[in-house]
This record gives sequence, C-alpha cells and structure tokens, in this order.
Amino acid sequence: MKHFLATLLSQKVLSVLDGFESFIYQFSRGSVQYILRVAHTDRRSQQMIAAQIAWINVLAAGGTRVATAVHSKNAHLVERIDDGVGGFFLATAFVKVLGHSSSQLNGTPQLYQNYGSLLGKIQALSKRYHPVNNHQPRPHWDDRDFITQVKDHVPQSQLLIVTKYVQQVLYQQQLHKCADSYGLIHNDAHAGNRLIDAGGEINLFDFDDCCYSWFIDDIAIVLLYMSIGEDDKSAFYYQFSDHFMRGYNSENTLQGYWFKEIPHFLKLREIDLYSIIQRSFDVQDLQDSFVWGFMQDRQSSIENDVPYINFDLDQFAAEH
Repeated sequence: MKHFLATLLSQKVLSVLDGFESFIYQFSRGSVQYILRVAHTDRRSQQMIAAQIAWINVLAAGGTRVATAVHSKNAHLVERIDDGVGGFFLATAFVKVLGHSSSQLNGTPQLYQNYGSLLGKIQALSKRYHPVNNHQPRPHWDDRDFITQVKDHVPQSQLLIVTKYVQQVLYQQQLHKCADSYGLIHNDAHAGNRLIDAGGEINLFDFDDCCYSWFIDDIAIVLLYMSIGEDDKSAFYYQFSDHFMRGYNSENTLQGYWFKEIPHFLKLREIDLYSIIQRSFDVQDLQDSFVWGFMQDRQSSIENDVPYINFDLDQFAAEH
C-alpha cells in the first residue's frame, strides 16, 4: 500500500492533503475532483466505515450538502487492501465539496442561518434513518473508553479534570432517549470540516466521528467551536445562536427543555478537547492561535466548574 501510494504521488495522480487521523489525498477524474481517505483496521472496522458511508449517502440523497461517497471500479464503497502484517488499509473516495474555509463564517448572519439549516436538515433525516441489516451500527457516544483516554492524556497533577469528566458522563447517561431527541449526529461539525461555496451554502464533510447521541450534542459542539477566540463568549453566543437557530428550526425542531442541557454537553466536549490537545500538541509552546485561544485558563475553568458560556438557560429554551 505504501509503495502503491508513493507511485501515485510521484506520478501526480494523487496529491496529499492534511489529515488528522487518516491519510487524505486528492485526485481527479475528468473535470470532477475527489478525496481519497485511507484509514486502517486498527482504528475502524470495514463494517463501521460502511455504516458511516451508508448514512452519508442517505443524507446526500435527502438533499443535504455533504461529501458523497462513490464506488470504486470494483463497485465497492470501501476497498480493503492488505497491509502485509495482518491488518488492512480501508480506502474510500468522496466527491470533493467545493468552497473556501472560514473559521467564524465572517460574522455573517446569513451564513449562521445556513449553518443551522444544514445541521437541522441532517438531524431531521437522522430521525427517520434506519441502518440496513448488513451494516454494523455506528457507535453510541459512550461506547468508546473515553474516560481512560482523558485519564491517559491529562497530566497526573490534573486528575480533578478526570473526576469532572466522569461526573459529566454519568449525568448524560441518565438523560432519556427517543427518536425525536437522539440519533446519528456528525459529532465534529467545526470549521475544519466545512466549506462555504460561492452561493454562501455550507458543505459538510469528514463524518469519521459520527455516532449516536442527542441532537442537542451536535448543536453544543457547534457553539463551542464557534465561540473559541471570542473575548465575550456570551455576547457572541446570543448573536450567533439567534440566526443559527432560525435556520435550524426551518428544518427540524427540538423540545425547549433540551436547550437547558447545553452547558452539560459543552462541558463534556470542553474536557474532551482539552485532553486531545494535551495528547496532540506541546502545550508549553502552542503555535496554533486557535488552540492557544481555547487553552487559555482552561484548566482552571474546568476544575472550578466555570460554564464554558454563560447565558440565560430559561430564556434560551423559551425562545428556541
């Protein structure tokens, strides 16, 4: 596999793109551009990837602006390639979504609304989605050993953060689930996984972390990432959420009481992201301004139960 990809790269059939947990390449067939993602069975099974692709293509068929998976010449959506040491590389191709990146959507109300509309449409389709029998279901939000992951990545001097994380997990595990509130979500709809096209529409890709969770979880994730770097998160929250929820409500609805749970979902994601940064970056020498902005006073905020965003929960629930 390594030599095969090297040959394609040397012939400029493939070009390398940034990838965080998979190998990502770009290629063309005629006038159409594609993205090739190569994962490995030590991280994802072929069945899990097939389940992800099945959902993506259902979303695309429902009119959602997502990166559609395409068949190989062998008519497979996932190609399995022996790695020679007992495992397999898993290759999948997607039609490349077009557009440009914008971390904060340029502060444009219409883009905020389009963002909400996109997420609302995904969740409306998720409510009606039932995987076909031959696909292993995607995981639920708490299927992975996330507590061990957080414990392994934060410094030993910060074990209070692990305790806070366990408390949030236990709290969320007792929340009720029903088809109108719980289903497949993107679970990572941040700036790095979206592009804005020439018409101002937002296209979403990288569903590698999609899982079953509460729909409000996806909304909280968006709020967290959108507010990173904002000096006054509360002020930004009200400005953004007003337009975002207008778009969301045009495609889907949630009961108002779910919005009162946002602080809990925010806190869980905040700690999760904190541990990932501890794993992946030198926190003593942060060069990435986005990461640096998130990490400022983060340890103290988590340990002292400071809400990630302060806002009036009753007012927000009543309005949305």
